[in-house]
Amino acid sequence: MAGNKFKLYENKNSLSKKYSRMLNGGTVEIVGDKYGWWERRDMEKDVAGDIKVTINEIFHKKPHLVSYYYYQTPTLFWLILQYNNIVDIDEEFIRGRVITVPEKYRALTELAGNNVQIR
Repeated sequence: MAGNKFKLYENKNSLSKKYSRMLNGGTVEIVGDKYGWWERRDMEKDVAGDIKVTINEIFHKKPHLVSYYYYQTPTLFWLILQYNNIVDIDEEFIRGRVITVPEKYRALTELAGNNVQIR
């Protein structure tokens, strides 16, 4: 009987559920046994505080390095991609393209939400 009690909790992976939030309204990236979900939303541009960056050889196809350089954490790469309306890193985050990086304080407080710690 104990085995049946926990049957409800088997196979609760959100990607296997037809109406999961992971499959609607966003993009799912699967890496090994983990996944990340990106909910797309429009972000108002702040021209005065934004930083224009030309992607160079170091940043070519590596948005996590841009995030680390400007925010001291690689985990905000999604914010830079979303802010610039970039979906395909291999085709759009390439050498020579000019992107806009939101100012650090605004990125960490207003745009990324309350889940980010300011250093």
